[in-house]
Amino acid sequence: MRLLVAVDGSENALRATRAAIDLLGRVGEPDNRLDLITVHDPASLQYATGVIGEDRISKYLDDASQQDLQDARLLVADAGLPSEILIQRGPIAPTIGEAATRGAYDMVVLGTKGRSNFRDFVIGSVAQRISATTEVPILLVR
Repeated sequence: MRLLVAVDGSENALRATRAAIDLLGRVGEPDNRLDLITVHDPASLQYATGVIGEDRISKYLDDASQQDLQDARLLVADAGLPSEILIQRGPIAPTIGEAATRGAYDMVVLGTKGRSNFRDFVIGSVAQRISATTEVPILLVR
């Protein structure tokens, strides 16, 4: 089974990583794989690019991605699972959805932030937006 876990450095993402590791342990297939993806959208930093330069923004995003991945990467390594790290830039939900489709994953695993149904209805959750860009099943971990 191939799982893609979206991580953002939060405790919610770590819970999702732990749940994915547990799921793969229960499945027990010899070719289990757990890949991690982190996505940063540079659109909010366009003004800063003009002021401090594209190279500094790029380094900032690279450093942020590495920080986001640090704890989840350790969990996966401790579990002894094969893994690939995907560092992407672009709109969060569509980028994760496209990576899930391209990578032929069996499932995308996401941590939830526990938002209310009304708020999700108004602004749309990341999971809802990912589901609009991929046919890959999504597992939400609370």
